[in-house]
Amino acid sequence: MAAKRKAAPKRKAAPKRKAAKRKAAPKRKAAPKRREKQLKERLQLKKQLQREKPQKERQLQREKPQKERQLQREKQLQREKQLNEKPLQREKQLQREKQLNEKPLQREKQLQREAKRKTAAKKAAPKRKAAKRKAAPKRKAAPKRKAAPKRKAAPKRKAAKRRR
Repeated sequence: MAAKRKAAPKRKAAPKRKAAKRKAAPKRKAAPKRREKQLKERLQLKKQLQREKPQKERQLQREKPQKERQLQREKQLQREKQLNEKPLQREKQLQREKQLNEKPLQREKQLQREAKRKTAAKKAAPKRKAAKRKAAPKRKAAPKRKAAPKRKAAPKRKAAKRRR
């Protein structure tokens, strides 16, 4: 007898659930159309981008050598300006360049040495940071806050979640 009485509320709730399902159903049917529309739009965008991409690339290819030449010209001018200001330094620089141009092997070694130094400096950086961290004065941890009591989700929200 008691078992039957407990089962009764479930039967009462069922029609409500069915009605809610029925209400939500048309929305679900509309989704595929929206999805198709989105897919079409995405495809159009993709095609448009593909059309524009080669044009942009061609333009970049055209601009690249110009930019490089411009940069080299600027560098050269800057170098000459700097060296004209200091004649002694200019002499030394010219001598060094001449020497390196005469001995490509020496130039290669010089470049390798510089690269090695740079990589070594890069590798040492994390160690330096770690040492700094170790040396820093230790801060006390903040006192732990008591967690706020958890609120139960409202039954309506639960139902909405279940529907999703």
